[in-house]
Amino acid sequence: ARQRAAAAVPDHDAALQHAERAAIVDPDNRQAFDLIDKARLAIESKAIHQLLAEASRLLTEGRVDDAAALTEEASAAIPDADEVDDLRRDVRVVSDQIAMLRERRDRIESSLSRARASIEHGGYETALRAVYEVLALDPERSDARDLEQIAKTKLHAQREHEHARRVAYDHLTEARALAAQNRFDDAEALIRSVTPPSDTVRLAVDDVLASVRLLQRRSVTN
Repeated sequence: ARQRAAAAVPDHDAALQHAERAAIVDPDNRQAFDLIDKARLAIESKAIHQLLAEASRLLTEGRVDDAAALTEEASAAIPDADEVDDLRRDVRVVSDQIAMLRERRDRIESSLSRARASIEHGGYETALRAVYEVLALDPERSDARDLEQIAKTKLHAQREHEHARRVAYDHLTEARALAAQNRFDDAEALIRSVTPPSDTVRLAVDDVLASVRLLQRRSVTN
């Protein structure tokens, strides 16, 4: 069966050779020249289809630029003939695939760059949104998964820090209120219970503690 199938495939190279010989023997043989044109077109079409097949294979490997180079080569090789509309369509199909994949790649790279920049500047929620844009396009993208983990970890730490800061300032506000009621020991105990999450809060603790002690001294004097 394979031998019969192989035999059924036209040998355009052999046909071209025979037609060229016939044209040499009889330069007025119009049929020979028609066969030459058809054989050359078939050979060129076969070569172009091979280029497109290789370009499609490269696309499956993610080698978009290499596939584009082959597709451009195939497009440039298309003969100027009316019989190659199907060939032009095949090239256009692969070209459209390349354009789509390039757009997808550009969107991924843009979102990754935005995620990295956002992490660098402390915008962890923005970074996560950018990361999820990438993962929606390519769920297996490992660098996006790495950025996701970094952003989540830093966002959690940021939220913990903000919570600790709010609690600290709430305690300092309450300590001032206790000092205003002359409950100086309670105020100082509350102040000392504060664990400053930053230098700014530490300075605020020192300031409130100094204020409470000043009020206490004044109350004793009075």
